Amino acid sequence: MRIAFLLALPPNSSGAAWARIQHLALFLSNKGHDVQIISAIGRRRAEAPDLASRVAIKPLLFSIESDYAPIRCVNALLSFVFSPLAILLSSPDILVVSVGPGEPAIGAIMLSKALKRRVIFDYRDRWEDSLVAKSRCWMSKLFFRCLKKLMTLLYLGRSVVTVTQPLVEHLRERGIQDLSLVPNGADTKVFRPRKKGNVRESLGLSNSDFIIVYSGYIGDVYRLDVVLKALALFIRRSAKDDAKLILLGNGSDLKRVLRLANSLGLAKNVDYLGDEQARHRVAQITGCADVGIIPLDDNPIMNDSYPVKMFEYCACGLPIIATVHEDSILAGLIEKHGIGIIVPPLDVEALVLAIKRMYFDKEFREQAGRTARIVIQQHFDRDAMVADFVRLVQ
Repeated sequence: MRIAFLLALPPNSSGAAWARIQHLALFLSNKGHDVQIISAIGRRRAEAPDLASRVAIKPLLFSIESDYAPIRCVNALLSFVFSPLAILLSSPDILVVSVGPGEPAIGAIMLSKALKRRVIFDYRDRWEDSLVAKSRCWMSKLFFRCLKKLMTLLYLGRSVVTVTQPLVEHLRERGIQDLSLVPNGADTKVFRPRKKGNVRESLGLSNSDFIIVYSGYIGDVYRLDVVLKALALFIRRSAKDDAKLILLGNGSDLKRVLRLANSLGLAKNVDYLGDEQARHRVAQITGCADVGIIPLDDNPIMNDSYPVKMFEYCACGLPIIATVHEDSILAGLIEKHGIGIIVPPLDVEALVLAIKRMYFDKEFREQAGRTARIVIQQHFDRDAMVADFVRLVQ
């Protein structure tokens, strides 16, 4: 069977979207299917070796990442030129459209319907509502509300896969009936607890350092500026210069974050290790840390989603510090299982206290990490989740 994943982001972008699609594509390829990924045209980052050898990546979509309504309108209009061409060149039996963003795929979806090809949507978060919430003028809000209505019409009558039960309920309220729940998770064979010494030595870090890791997209809903301010305050107040932050990934805020780190006097406490694509290497670096951090902003749109980095941190046996609303499903999971500390979004002082507890309370930190690993193994093993998706495709 020929299966095409359509994802309107540049090849091998940081973040949850590529992590999920990469794993699904590899799994289906291993099952003997002809699998390819149609991505946005953009700077081609280094390919993950295990993906490059088995799945063709074709950057054929026009998509500019922006929250600016006129640019998203251009994406939608040009979708009738670029995305149909991608479908004609790929000729898939099944098209899996990863959203959001969704407007660069509109042309491909309509052509697939005309050609009577099966379309499955992989809906990861409330991206349309997020665009509405970020808009500052009524015209932009109107455009994004219209985009949401158009996307709802495209979802209707097609299979929609989503990642959490609250998102299932959200889509059902929009009138979509053909819904399947296939949660995200972690590859627990790759992301696992490790002996920290060798990896730390290769990174020039000491075994006595207290290391916080952030992995994923740098920007958008993730406020690393808040983390840097809290880390600087913690170091100054506690005189603990061995507290360090490791950054893995890329994104729109990368340069601003690194400039802020220098201006706060954190040049020796913040290490940017690049946009690593090899998953085993990401797992090694993640596993050498003491704590994983998820610094979400105060946009409630993320309340219904689990960031992929949460699964990977926990699979490596790391406790979590997350800046989240108390009514979010992420906060509920952390509190239910005791796998970390939740902090109100954008609250620097509360984050300082969370870092302080993780630093000084080694017993809590290690117990939370052990529990986190068990939770992922029992409830969020990615291979089990992907098997559900494969059954849907078949």
